[in-house]
Amino acid sequence: MPNPAHGVDQPVLASSSGYASPGVAIGGSMSRMGSSGKPVQVVNRRQVRLEYEVTKTGSSGVGAAEVYATLDDGLNWSLVATEPVTISPSEAAGVGAQRFSVMLPLTQEGVVHGFTLVVKSKAGLGRPAPQRGESPQIRVELDSTHPDASLLNVVADPNRREALVINYKASDRNLAQQPVQLEWAERRDGPWNSVTEGEIANTGKYLWLVPPQVPPSVFMRLTVKDKAGNVAIAQTPEPILVDLHVPEFNLLGIQPR
Repeated sequence: MPNPAHGVDQPVLASSSGYASPGVAIGGSMSRMGSSGKPVQVVNRRQVRLEYEVTKTGSSGVGAAEVYATLDDGLNWSLVATEPVTISPSEAAGVGAQRFSVMLPLTQEGVVHGFTLVVKSKAGLGRPAPQRGESPQIRVELDSTHPDASLLNVVADPNRREALVINYKASDRNLAQQPVQLEWAERRDGPWNSVTEGEIANTGKYLWLVPPQVPPSVFMRLTVKDKAGNVAIAQTPEPILVDLHVPEFNLLGIQPR
């Protein structure tokens, strides 16, 4: 079994380059705050749908929903989508709010897209289109790039005999708040057992109190997630030695044969 590296300048044990998994989140999650204080929602799909509800209509009902987009936080606006919406007054009467959705096209990776929705009646009436300098109603960033994940090394903790220090690297422009999970397995394809108690913060190292049932050599796996739902996995191709105990002994004296 190969021994673990003993310094962070040594070749890494595993990298996510061959193990990146496709993103799974559609809605994504909130990342940072926009320039006007509104949050930016991070997603990993080029097309997402914005849900909205119509709460009141006039005598002509509702005819269309227009989507306006800005890539410079409201400095410039353009009409990017128009979808028909059909609600007659008789259909809306007594029903209450009705929910609909409209497509939001995301054209550029890593760029915050601002959107404003305009709902118009069949008579063509609705709020004015957004003007130059007007803040968007919602901000969305496309992030379809996998994080970088690397297992650097596993070394014995000099202060605790039963503990190992797992050094790793996780990076991404939109890392989740607790993006890291570490696991071990006896076989390459699992089953996988948790080293960390669920997902943890990205500190670059983890102190593992090795349970007695863990074999001397195991496969290790690092999973890193970002706020858009992209996932990267770094898994050791071969088992690594996790029993780093140095035998201790006492001389008892010479005995005649």
